[in-house]
Amino acid sequence: MPFRVGTDCSGIEAPIIALQNLNISFDHEFSCDCDIHVQNTIKANFKPKILYDNIFNRDISNIPDIDLYIAGFPCQPFSTINQHREGFNEINKKGIIFFECLKILQHKNPNYFIFENVIGLLTHNKKKTFGVIQAELNKLPYTVSYLIFNPTDFNIPQDRRRLYMIGIHNSLNKSVNFTTNISLNRTIRDFFDDTTIGNKHALLRPKKLKILENKIIEKKINETDDWIINLNTSGGPFATAKKDICPCIITTSFMYYITSLQRFLTINELMKLQGFPSDFKIVVPKIQAFKQCGNSMCIPILEFIFKQILL
Repeated sequence: MPFRVGTDCSGIEAPIIALQNLNISFDHEFSCDCDIHVQNTIKANFKPKILYDNIFNRDISNIPDIDLYIAGFPCQPFSTINQHREGFNEINKKGIIFFECLKILQHKNPNYFIFENVIGLLTHNKKKTFGVIQAELNKLPYTVSYLIFNPTDFNIPQDRRRLYMIGIHNSLNKSVNFTTNISLNRTIRDFFDDTTIGNKHALLRPKKLKILENKIIEKKINETDDWIINLNTSGGPFATAKKDICPCIITTSFMYYITSLQRFLTINELMKLQGFPSDFKIVVPKIQAFKQCGNSMCIPILEFIFKQILL
């Protein structure tokens, strides 16, 4: 029987690319995403047998059986960047999507599952939200590991700490070591497509130029070095600045300014920093491409997890 894979809150299917990179043979049973732009990206790059557009209106009995289930349920209700952090109470139901993912585990009983979210989930609502998630997963026949991984741990110069909940069915009687000792020996420059130096005065409006100048003073930045600064902010602490690595790629990362080149990181460079191959098809408007990149999981992290649990 072929190895069967299903994803929910699928985004642009980083898990599928990770499996392909590892030459793991599988059947892509289903994907699910409510965003029409994401659906278009999935259709252009993958061939799931079923592409659901709504996680809430499916008949669980008709969902295909799977061996591996991956879901990056929405992080916005739990993120520290979100001012309100409504969690399970969010009015648009994003917070309760976890319980729809839980139904897959309860009814389809896959051998493995991976849930990914922001680390703010750990402390949300005085840790009560994460306590609910743990309590629900503890009712199921899985051994679950709760791990925080950063792309910098996998030789990708991006600071993006995320929580991974990795479940292995108890019937497999499988012990896994998730320790990694991969060193970061690449810098952001290794991911540049073009090293032509631009002109910040032509690129930046006065307000953004002021944010840049303030950050240069605050961090004592040498502009010839490879600093990446998020200028898509009102300034202050939100203008994240990192040297030789990229700040966490988010859905609005289209103004990540490179001091040495006096320009912004391109969508292609950001996609590479998430581990996507150069032949990945971008078929949506640029603003949507940035959003999809910022919502994606990091492929090298998934490759590491798959190596431990599947190979």
